[in-house]
Amino acid sequence: MATVFPVRRFLTNAGSMNMAVNGSVTPVAFNMTVAANELFSVDELILCMTGTGTIAQPLTEFWDFPLLTNGISTDLKLGTTTQTLTGILKTNFDLIQFIGADFLGKVIGTRNVVRGVIEFKTPLTFNGARGDFYRITIRDNLTNGGKIENMTICLRGTMVTKP
Repeated sequence: MATVFPVRRFLTNAGSMNMAVNGSVTPVAFNMTVAANELFSVDELILCMTGTGTIAQPLTEFWDFPLLTNGISTDLKLGTTTQTLTGILKTNFDLIQFIGADFLGKVIGTRNVVRGVIEFKTPLTFNGARGDFYRITIRDNLTNGGKIENMTICLRGTMVTKP
């Protein structure tokens, strides 16, 4: 009998969820995969960022960094179809466009927090038996000056595990 339960899966690299890394020389890929006996129906993608930086300059900066040279890329594989978008996030404006209307920035203590959600009207279903995955690749240095202390992306939905 299959087991069904709510779950969220963070994109990770070598077990780390924090995407505030230096990917300028060697790009750093953060992945979400599912096991061969799993189906993961994703309802939403959640981005969270915190640090001392801001998103004050929408077109000329990413957080407080100068606009990213190489940008942040995404790869999505569902079945036989793979979609790759290279360097789609280079500025704060790109970040806001990526997330859409559900984008929130707040000051909590001495830190700025940004949270955004992409809700999928039709859930995306990742099938481990097909090798489906979602990947975000950091292709610039997001560690200079410590402006971003933590940046994560998770996918939330329903997991079905077959025996």
